[in-house]
Amino acid sequence: MISTMNRHAATALMLAACSLSASADQPQKQTPDQRPNIVVIVTDDHSYQTLGTCEKDSPMPYPNFRKLADEGMVFDRSYCANSLCGPSRACIYTGRHSHMNGYLFNEHAAPFDGSQPTFPKMLQKAGYQTAIVGKWHLEAIPPGAKGDTSKYESDPTGFDYWEIFPGQGNYFNPDFITPGKDGKRVVKTEPGYATELVTQKSLKWLDQRDKNKPFMLVVGHKAPHRCWCPSIQNLGRAKQYADAIDPPANLEDDFADRPEFLKMTEQTLLNHFNVWSDEHLIKEVVPEDIQKMLSCPESKTLHTQYDWEMPEWVRMDPQQKEAWYNYHKARTVQLVKDIKNGKIKTQRDILLRRWRHYMEDYLGTVLSVDESIGQIMDYLKQNGLDKNTLVLYCGD
Repeated sequence: MISTMNRHAATALMLAACSLSASADQPQKQTPDQRPNIVVIVTDDHSYQTLGTCEKDSPMPYPNFRKLADEGMVFDRSYCANSLCGPSRACIYTGRHSHMNGYLFNEHAAPFDGSQPTFPKMLQKAGYQTAIVGKWHLEAIPPGAKGDTSKYESDPTGFDYWEIFPGQGNYFNPDFITPGKDGKRVVKTEPGYATELVTQKSLKWLDQRDKNKPFMLVVGHKAPHRCWCPSIQNLGRAKQYADAIDPPANLEDDFADRPEFLKMTEQTLLNHFNVWSDEHLIKEVVPEDIQKMLSCPESKTLHTQYDWEMPEWVRMDPQQKEAWYNYHKARTVQLVKDIKNGKIKTQRDILLRRWRHYMEDYLGTVLSVDESIGQIMDYLKQNGLDKNTLVLYCGD
């Protein structure tokens, strides 16, 4: 059975895990290999408007999301228990709300309590092999923390194998953490693009597992989290779709009639979008007067665009930098040209162009996730696992 979920997999997984764990304590009528395998794919900040499960829910076609939906079902009435990355994942793993599992914020004073019941532990007890690759994000290093930060670290529990990003992780040449023989964490930088690396590592684990036991694998992607970096080969592939869609009705929402806590989120494209880190403009080709015109002066909690450079730039190798620079330089030069020739005059004109740049990068980042799903589905089919594997997809 193959299924796709829009938001929250916790309830289904916890119920399945409880059932399997209970049955593991009793004489088994089924052999272990007859029990269903489980693959849980979790992304970060994937909007339902770009899910790709049908023609109406994405401006860009995502064939593998569509296939996953066509072969299973889409849960369009499930809800996120906590809108923050780490706390949402804590809810998924435990099936408990944040005030019960104790992990309320990304920058929490203490890491996730791994001693509490989770669905991986229940499946592990039931005889499943369990693994997680990619984003864990249940560490809690607060801003300003100095010295030894090990007290804030959180190792995955309930997993026979884990290889995770530190914190949020990076798109290009990311670090991965694995447990060392001496019990200490081992951090290694891997060349490549995060979504592709997570997929490759997940498939490698599937190849090396014990084929006589059922498995549960969590595939944790960083994508499509801010700062929305498509892979090098996918640069520009979403442009035609971003250029063709109409802007949303709430694009110019200033939150004036919204609750105070919403105003504090600083999520508007016009006033809080970083033109270098978020929009990926190349600063050196933007004249100073136009830099000021493009600025987002209202941002208070984030760095201003004058001192927050593209964070992924320092992770890239020379070839990646060249391709990234050339593509975004051309995009920046076109923007400057349109401002100089009067095609872009007002703040609303700037907003609309910024939104199209954002959508191009966002859709391009999701494209790699779609490709990842296709590779995983192909692997399951090629290895005769597709008829007995439950595939769950959800955004955190």
